Amino acid sequence: MGAFDELFARYVPRLRAQLHELQTLLSAERIEEALALAHKIAGASGSYGLRALGEEARALERSLESASAGSGELARVTAMLASLPPVASAPRSARILVLGEASGSDLLATSDPREAFEWAMDQPLSAVVVPYPGGRSLLRRLATLDGFREVPIVLTGVDAESAQLARQKTGARLTFATDLNDEVLERVRELTR
Repeated sequence: MGAFDELFARYVPRLRAQLHELQTLLSAERIEEALALAHKIAGASGSYGLRALGEEARALERSLESASAGSGELARVTAMLASLPPVASAPRSARILVLGEASGSDLLATSDPREAFEWAMDQPLSAVVVPYPGGRSLLRRLATLDGFREVPIVLTGVDAESAQLARQKTGARLTFATDLNDEVLERVRELTR
């Protein structure tokens, strides 16, 4: 796989997630946020050779800027999703995404849920570790990414009484009553081996 092919293989899943997010924003009538995301998609997609998709994103952007925005925008985004080409996976080693403070060569750790989501769009994940309930919004966003359903979810800060319900709501494989620590990370590493 050449360098451009690898970049393209990393970009398309990110673009797919952005288009899903755009659908959510349009459905919730969060027009300013949708406009900003459409602008971002329009600018980046052409760089990856997706000229037609970029033109659609620009048309969406113009529509959102005008007072003529209506129900057609959601259909336009659905069509954009359907037009995405299939791509071969770029070979990369999987990492554990941690929402919180941690360090290790196998970890992607940040306290910023937005940054965590951005990283997840670019990296294959072997597991995700988030505090409960503070990480649920991140988990909802991650669920829009291709292949995320196979990624083990680990929750921290879950008391024993809430553990079963938390696993049902999030699909978590493991829950810990403690906050993130070295013991939790070692158990997650065992889970991913």
